[in-house]
Amino acid sequence: MDRFKFSLIIPTLNRSKELIILLHSLKKQSFDDFEIIIIDQNKDDKVNQIITKHGDGLNINIKKISKSGASIARNEGINLAKGDIITFPDDDCEYAEGLLNEVSDIFKSRRDLDGITLSSKDKSGEGAMVRFSDEPGVINKFNVLKKMVEFTVFVRKESLSEIRFDETFGPGAKSGYWCDEGPDLILRLLEKGCRFEFFPNLVIYHPNPTRKFNKKIFKRSYRYGLARGRFIRLHKYPIWFAFYIWGLYLAGVILGLLHFNLKESYYYIIGLKGRVLGYFFHNRNI
Repeated sequence: MDRFKFSLIIPTLNRSKELIILLHSLKKQSFDDFEIIIIDQNKDDKVNQIITKHGDGLNINIKKISKSGASIARNEGINLAKGDIITFPDDDCEYAEGLLNEVSDIFKSRRDLDGITLSSKDKSGEGAMVRFSDEPGVINKFNVLKKMVEFTVFVRKESLSEIRFDETFGPGAKSGYWCDEGPDLILRLLEKGCRFEFFPNLVIYHPNPTRKFNKKIFKRSYRYGLARGRFIRLHKYPIWFAFYIWGLYLAGVILGLLHFNLKESYYYIIGLKGRVLGYFFHNRNI
């Protein structure tokens, strides 16, 4: 196959301006063989209004669902997807003009790859969401957390024939485990025999989460921590790796104290608590 069709699956909830920016970036793509599947989790009609004003020239399919959770939404999108390559942009992402063309060229030249992951930065050029590795190459169990975040994943549809996101992981999951749905998906694909590589030179733009130390960010730190601990336990990482993950947040606690910033320290304390509880009570909804 010399040309691929992409399916872009976009869960959206409580965002308008950001979704408009994403749509305008997609209009500028030099590669135009793609469909957009928007999984609308809003209670109102804002998404239809946005598409009416800003979706001209784009192949958009909207599905409204009442269930919450990013993984639920992505799985709904996978079931609707008609493309050869599936990807999962957040509703606040932005694509550079030639991105899909460059990704298509990789899949065209690398038949051995089931999927790839890219890097992420904000528009100022700072890293966003994950402290990405600078090293390209094959993804494995021990580097996956430094070489991907969900919205940077591109995967062949055929590789997802029997595998979906675990809906107990991811933002909005009722289980309380609010991240690591992407690493979990990739590790299960690797166990199936798939091959993924990381291309840090290709970037998807994404805002850096604003770290205002308030109840919302503390809750996020705890819920993300729960998911990280559970992820490590479920995928049977060695105990030294768990201590390494815990140690990163313990270091954050100490640095916060050294900076005389009690809120920063508490952010890491609550995140560390989540990582420990998620590891030891991984079979419970917390």
